[in-house]
Amino acid sequence: MMQAQQAAMASLPMETQMKLRRASQANFAASLLQLSCSVAIIIMVRYNLESATLSLFTLGGQPAAGATYQCLMATDKWPGACQYAYSVASISILLNFLLSLMQCLTMDCCGMGRLLECLVDAGLIAWWMAAEG
Repeated sequence: MMQAQQAAMASLPMETQMKLRRASQANFAASLLQLSCSVAIIIMVRYNLESATLSLFTLGGQPAAGATYQCLMATDKWPGACQYAYSVASISILLNFLLSLMQCLTMDCCGMGRLLECLVDAGLIAWWMAAEG
């Protein structure tokens, strides 16, 4: 299959081949940026916006009440904000991986890879915007 794709690419004019390569490189860079942002959000939430402690003893040596958890993004209306941020970032990473795998295995989803990628990205953008608001 790869040979057929290379043969089809070779039949195109050189200028068109260069445009397709640049578009492919830009797409790859955008995918890496999206992955980096998702990982950065997970790291920022974990290390800067939530804290969990487990105290076994108080200063007097008496057993303490146990664990405490605090999410700095949480509000009275939305106490699970940190877990939601983890979920959105993790699902974004998973969908990007599955979409890339599917495009690789089906030769760009039989020519519909860009459309499918746009639909998945639009859904993820809407979900991230919902997470923000």
